Amino acid sequence: MNTFKFQSNAILSHELQEPELGLPVPGVPILPPGVVAPEPQTLHYASTTKLYGVTGGGEPSVGEFEGFGLQETLRVAVRNGLPPEVGEYTLSIERTVKSSDELLTASAEVRGFVSDLDKFWIYAAGEPLNPIVKRVSLERGIAGWSHNELQVRDYLVRNCRQMLAVVDSRDQHWVVMPQFPLVPALRARAAYQSATPSGQALVDLHYSALKSSYGEGRLFGLAKALELARQILPGKSDTTKQQVLNTLIADNLHRSFHWLMDMANNRYHTRHAVQKGSTVQLKPKMTGEEIADFEHDADLIIRGTVHRELEIL
Repeated sequence: MNTFKFQSNAILSHELQEPELGLPVPGVPILPPGVVAPEPQTLHYASTTKLYGVTGGGEPSVGEFEGFGLQETLRVAVRNGLPPEVGEYTLSIERTVKSSDELLTASAEVRGFVSDLDKFWIYAAGEPLNPIVKRVSLERGIAGWSHNELQVRDYLVRNCRQMLAVVDSRDQHWVVMPQFPLVPALRARAAYQSATPSGQALVDLHYSALKSSYGEGRLFGLAKALELARQILPGKSDTTKQQVLNTLIADNLHRSFHWLMDMANNRYHTRHAVQKGSTVQLKPKMTGEEIADFEHDADLIIRGTVHRELEIL
């Protein structure tokens, strides 16, 4: 079992310097092995700012874990349209290196650690550390093509003599959670490492689905994970399986477990596109309301099964 050695009085610091390298040609230098630094250097990585609210009190974690220096920071920042408890959250990671060999190893370890955090953040903050978020974009264009639509639009705006509507499209995605997410994510990571193969597979399928763009890819991933969750949960019927879930999850389902399995197996968007039979006949598509309910409920049931299987509190 991993030990979490976090101390509230620990301080992480870093200095970013960009000295002139004096390279003979432009490019990225490739360090040979065995280059020793005259003085130890600190690698510093910082997440993009997240809009998080923590309602249960507690302090952000600061300290050392598996050789990494970790620090959570939550800065109060009042923004229009956001709850007052939501602030700007960042997570920083540091590792000291003394040579080019240590740099190569440390950078790979940090990337692997960040990838783990992205996965297990789901069970601490409700979503991956870097989630796929629906955004409304008014910047029109065609992927893979250059264009001057924006310039033409701006020209017309400058010459418009009528009233104009202006839309504020700044990102306002935020999450409110009961506690700071770092330690719960590390606990979920430790539980995963000792979990059964089916428990690990369920986490992997859940993560893959939530990292897929909204659409058929995400629905297909959730359907696969839901099928595995159904096999893991005890009970002979969908009703009894639903009853073993945490009450908080069961009370927040929009539909029944049986309805979800029907959608997973008998709709065009999910696991099977074609009806059985001698002629080609597509299965019916889900409505917008059905898609929303399926995504919401499947995620809840999968999440509840993971918590139950990995014994994550």
